[in-house]
Order: sequence, then structure tokens, then C-alpha cells
Amino acid sequence: GSARVASFASSAAALVAAQQGKVTSPVEVSTRGGEVLLVDFVREKNRITKVWLEGAVKTVFKGEIENV
Repeated sequence: GSARVASFASSAAALVAAQQGKVTSPVEVSTRGGEVLLVDFVREKNRITKVWLEGAVKTVFKGEIENV
């Protein structure tokens, strides 16, 4: 089932919790900014693969790099 995890590294925390058998995919996580992300993954034996993140996106930085 889904579980809520609040952490500085919310996606990583969700994957660690899954590896420890505490949650199953998908996992809803709350970010420090208050956004909710859905972390979906496949757990195969002792490995986690095929990780997908779903959630709202917004631009937090915009810039340009000039040729030097």
C-alpha cells in the first residue's frame, strides 16, 4: 500500500524504507517544500529497480551559459 514519508531526501527515504520491507510501491512522499510526490518502483529480491517519480514540476532556476 501507499505510505507517507517526510524527509530531507524524501525519495531516497522511500526507497530505503522499501528495501527494509516497511513500505511497498507506490509510496507517497512529502518534500520539504510541501509538495507530494509518488515514488513507484519494482523490488526484485534484494534490489530496487525501475524507479519513477510523479508530481508537480516548477522552474526553480533559469540561466544561460555563454561560449568562452
